[in-house]
Amino acid sequence: MMLLAAITLAGCLVLGVGPDRIVGRDAHPGPTLAEAHADAPAAPAAARLDAARFLEAMQRSLPGAHIEILDFSHQPAPDGELDFPGTGLRQTLAGGLWTGAVRYAGTRSFPVWAKVRVRADVPRVIAVQELRPGSPIRIGQVRLETRAEFPDVGGFAASPEEAIGKLPRIKVPAGAPLRTRWLVAAPDIARGDMVKVDAAYGGAHLALEAEAEASGSKGQAISLRNPATGRRFWARVEGPGRASVKGR
Repeated sequence: MMLLAAITLAGCLVLGVGPDRIVGRDAHPGPTLAEAHADAPAAPAAARLDAARFLEAMQRSLPGAHIEILDFSHQPAPDGELDFPGTGLRQTLAGGLWTGAVRYAGTRSFPVWAKVRVRADVPRVIAVQELRPGSPIRIGQVRLETRAEFPDVGGFAASPEEAIGKLPRIKVPAGAPLRTRWLVAAPDIARGDMVKVDAAYGGAHLALEAEAEASGSKGQAISLRNPATGRRFWARVEGPGRASVKGR
């Protein structure tokens, strides 16, 4: 009966903040619990998190940002370090959602979330004039500004170097910040470029210039036209303005 009572008492234990795990002797330190079960792990130590801890962890990731917590996960979590990385913050149709984790027991993690309003001073590359699809962005067509906005990590170009020389996928109106997904790297050869071609046939080499009839980057095959003869042929792109042809 004493053993049964001890087990019943241990099953009613409410966990609180403490070590990473609670063992049998923590649940019932008295002599009625069998010695063989004294060090058996029972459950992770858990506690409810509060908004103050959430805010403190978020401000470590975004120092200086204005953060308002609207709601957060209320389930008890293991005792550990609360972490909200910047990559876990995203804007949804319902507002800002920030996912994080409680790190505990070395490599273990317990997921948590919060609905937030966030504003921070962030760098934005702004189109000075309308940018057209397929036309490389030139110096003077964009500028860098600092704006108080939702810090969409990784969603926008943060320096002019991320945009200059690249091609917009879509038309970008003047005054709009550039999203990285709108930009693609310019090809090494663009349609209409004059290309230096190295043609090798057996042991003979011939150098000529030809006009590109398509765009391409290193390793790709594109169609070229010899302006002197009008003859079209395929060549491999070797780099900016250079291509090669190899024959038997």
